[in-house]
Amino acid sequence: MRKLPYTITLTRKDGSEPRDFTIRACTTDDLSALLAMQEAVAETIADKHTFAVTSSAEISESLFLDRCFCAVLDGEMVAATAMIINRPSPRNAGSHIGYTEEEQKTCVTMEVTFILPAARGYGLQQIFFDMREEVALELGATQALTTISPDNEFSLNNALAKGYTVVAERALYGGLPRCILRKELRPAAPGTAAATKEGTMEFRKVRKKSNEISREDCIALLKSEPRGVLAVMGLEGYPYGVPVDHWYNEADGKIYIHGGLIGHRVDAVKANPNVSYTVMDHGYIPEGGWARIMRSVICFGRVEIIKDLDRVADICRDLSLQFTPDKEYIEGEINKSVRGTLCMAITIDHMSGKQIEES
Repeated sequence: MRKLPYTITLTRKDGSEPRDFTIRACTTDDLSALLAMQEAVAETIADKHTFAVTSSAEISESLFLDRCFCAVLDGEMVAATAMIINRPSPRNAGSHIGYTEEEQKTCVTMEVTFILPAARGYGLQQIFFDMREEVALELGATQALTTISPDNEFSLNNALAKGYTVVAERALYGGLPRCILRKELRPAAPGTAAATKEGTMEFRKVRKKSNEISREDCIALLKSEPRGVLAVMGLEGYPYGVPVDHWYNEADGKIYIHGGLIGHRVDAVKANPNVSYTVMDHGYIPEGGWARIMRSVICFGRVEIIKDLDRVADICRDLSLQFTPDKEYIEGEINKSVRGTLCMAITIDHMSGKQIEES
């Protein structure tokens, strides 16, 4: 999991200006702020049956025993979430579907999430889901449970999109109807980028060493080929790959791409900044042969969204010079479009390349 606290730039679904949110763990000092935020959120909900108030004693208990996280905007807490860890408890949703105490030790419960109106539409609920599942795996849990009102279509659809399934319906929280949803948690397979050891990412090696090209050749390919495919984890659970132009900056070793302020890839990297980027050359056919020989490079890394307009303009300038030397034309396009342009920087965590013969 990303080290807390961290700052992430998010854009609202309505396309309004990107905002910087700080994600951090909650402490016992946050109790008053959490209670005040819960009260403010409850006032905005028309159907009170869809929202169960968490008591001060329960929030205090979770601040001591469980895992609580929050999002801060402009110095103010605007969203928070709690996860009951894999411990036997009446608040462990497993206790409502017949789990023994031993079984409750294998599952966490994704409990309450508060999001103030000013912070809605930024994908914070998805970010909270991902964070809690990563922590659950670190705690050794194999299942995650959550309870949602059947009338809360937004939260229910978000949970279903994250891979949760309805396993029961119960009257909880003083008789309120609730769906109980479950998701099997599986740690990443050894050797994949998601597998960690002492905080260090482990990446797969090129299987056929005879096909592997050097790091220098990988960088040369990134510099000579200005187009590639950016692959992100789509919010619907499917990988999303999109062809883009790029500029590789030798000075800092990062890959820069540009595009619009809103869209599928923007929403995806805000929820999960881990991406891969693939570049392939046109190859060549040896004299007297028919099979094309090609080189490719794949980079795994993390995206940083760049908002500073001067920096965006500089990146677009360097990127455009790969396609045309007409500086006057480039400056005109930048002046027209820079305010509607978003740039991303990919910090490369791992890079590998290979040469193959199409046969």
